[in-house]
Amino acid sequence: MTKHTPGPWHVEDFGDKRLTIFAEDVDETGRPIANIDARRPEAKENAALIASAPELLDVVLRVAGHAKIHAALPVLLLQDIDAVIAKAEGE
Repeated sequence: MTKHTPGPWHVEDFGDKRLTIFAEDVDETGRPIANIDARRPEAKENAALIASAPELLDVVLRVAGHAKIHAALPVLLLQDIDAVIAKAEGE
């Protein structure tokens, strides 16, 4: 079971050389997850990737579960999936 801050996460551009990724909160104020240096050319793409992390992990977990039940993917690919899930979950 993952222990990360639940999604959805979103990106806000504060125009002061940083992008901030926020997690939605029950009171809708959000909680900061990460700051990205907006001066880097790949900043918006990095921020979007980080913000999509909870949804990406959810999809990968569902694919892995389905593939293991139905033997739908090659073993080496399942090992790669298990490794990236462990990395995402901090193991």
